[in-house]
Amino acid sequence: MFKYLFIFLTVIILVIFQIAFLPGLNSNLPSFINLPLLLIIFLIFFFNNSISFPSILLSGLLLDFYSTNFFGFFILLFLIEFIIIKFFSLHILQNKNLFIFISLNILSIFIWHILSLILVFITLKFNNQPLELVINIKYLLNILYQLIIHSVIVFLLYKFSPHVKSNLSGSLVN
Repeated sequence: MFKYLFIFLTVIILVIFQIAFLPGLNSNLPSFINLPLLLIIFLIFFFNNSISFPSILLSGLLLDFYSTNFFGFFILLFLIEFIIIKFFSLHILQNKNLFIFISLNILSIFIWHILSLILVFITLKFNNQPLELVINIKYLLNILYQLIIHSVIVFLLYKFSPHVKSNLSGSLVN
């Protein structure tokens, strides 16, 4: 019971940190670091479905309250992320090591951006606006920065957290 409470409080704190604190530090920082997405990858990779699935729903719900998108967008986005990441971790990338974990993290970022672009494309089509308003070099650089920063965060957690290091078998990095 304590584990569920701790994880749900962690979800709430990270969503609040993502929404309230990161934009205050720098307006571009939330586009470089997606803390709820990182947490979801950790939960899917390290915990069972009874912990990760409700956490995904809670983080999606909290982000939907703040979002200007339609209600349920983040819940749907996180559920699709959950299904795809679970599929890859169970059927394709079955080992638990640092390389697989970073690969799943990169995959989740690409899924996030593809689904977000689909929503933006639909919205722009309904408003008869060109897609070039969104997809430009700055947007592509933001994706690259997010990939790098998320990989660095995962690597640092691997290096400095004995719990993460012990749960990842295989010594890709010493």
